Amino acid sequence: MFFITLVSLNVIVMMDLAIVPVIGSIYEAFSEQTGAVNVFLSIPAIIAMFSFLTPFIVKLTGKKNLIIICAALYAASTIFGAAIENIYYMIVVRFVAGLAYGLVNVLYVMIIADVFVDETKRTSFMGIYMGLQAGIGSLMSFFSGILAQRGWRNSYHLFWISIPVLILCIFFLPSDKETAAANPAAAAPAEIVDKKSKSKGSYGGRFIELMGILLIMQILYYVCFQFVSVYVEENALGTTALTGIVSSGQTIASAILCFTIGIVYRKFKAKTGSLLLLLFAAGMLLMYFVRTPGTAIAGAAMMGGAYGAFFAWLLAYLPNIVAAEKVEMAISVATTVCFVGMFLTPYLVQPLITVLGGVSPIYLYGGIISTVMVVLEFMASFKSKVKA
Repeated sequence: MFFITLVSLNVIVMMDLAIVPVIGSIYEAFSEQTGAVNVFLSIPAIIAMFSFLTPFIVKLTGKKNLIIICAALYAASTIFGAAIENIYYMIVVRFVAGLAYGLVNVLYVMIIADVFVDETKRTSFMGIYMGLQAGIGSLMSFFSGILAQRGWRNSYHLFWISIPVLILCIFFLPSDKETAAANPAAAAPAEIVDKKSKSKGSYGGRFIELMGILLIMQILYYVCFQFVSVYVEENALGTTALTGIVSSGQTIASAILCFTIGIVYRKFKAKTGSLLLLLFAAGMLLMYFVRTPGTAIAGAAMMGGAYGAFFAWLLAYLPNIVAAEKVEMAISVATTVCFVGMFLTPYLVQPLITVLGGVSPIYLYGGIISTVMVVLEFMASFKSKVKA
């Protein structure tokens, strides 16, 4: 039941995918308050940028207690998220849901790091978990769209599934003491010793390098994720139907690569990151140099799959490259970096589209930058000594 309980937290992590199908309807319902709708949509990501504070809160509450609190807040704020058709009311309750969303995004990774001490098992489980995450997000979007056929507010009925999530967390999530007792090796030294790591209590140069790569990769991926409709339209590749196929392909590819990341990691270890970056760069360059419906689907799938698997690998890899007492904060920082990238993307991309004359040239420059990151990450991976 532990596995089912942990997977059920994806209902919180994938919260926004239940809203995506009705975003247009919400804008129509509040057509004279578009600024407020923008705040409504972006507020979870803004709040989640402060998820690096999670370890400090955990010290006061414990992981299990905090997850239960988050699940309860999430259930209450989402089930009644559109109880009143007022955008300011909806912003307030979405703020509460955003708090739960930001904290749980860090907490589930902390628990996985606690339970799975072995690096290979941890990477495999993280990949499976994030693969299921993509699947659950797709199902939430699908059923939300069906419910919304009788009115956009009906899509919020989907959030009643958060009640079983809360119940599972209360009864089947192990307490912090149980986790510590079952895994005394959790406090053992990391299996990978990075030559750039500093003394005990520090993060080390390898961590800083990976956070820089993650931020750039996050922004480049969201160029495709958020602006794929612009790419399809400016290249006259098809209609919104193709846009939907391209978006779905990203999710499916992410799930497939996440499911297999454990196998890849067993063979390539620290070099896994550079291989995924290579796939990502290839996807970007393919979408620039060959602009057809087929290459749009393939390139976006390569980017989506590489991004999802890279993030799964990174979260599992972090406990091996930072001091043991810094693992929780390192996970929090990585999660925060992702949300910062999500937040920055529209503000960076819109001016670039104006300057470059479209979104397509971004794929060329993004591909070049990604290729440079491949080389840097490949070189950095050789500086990590992996125990046999």
